[in-house]
Amino acid sequence: MLLVGIVASSLMLAEASRYRAIKIASGLVIAGLVGYAICHFMEEERAKRQRQLFDEEMDGLIEEEYD
Repeated sequence: MLLVGIVASSLMLAEASRYRAIKIASGLVIAGLVGYAICHFMEEERAKRQRQLFDEEMDGLIEEEYD
């Protein structure tokens, strides 16, 4: 939610500004935040997959113990 607020305020600032430097800086802020969001999402997916693989491996070891 905070990410959405920062992006929205950067967009409003870029639209309201007459100065090119502020527009460029606002664009860079938005690009950085979007990049961060993508990296965060990818890291979460990787962590989920690692947990899933670990659980499957542990289940296999437990089944071998009981066989």
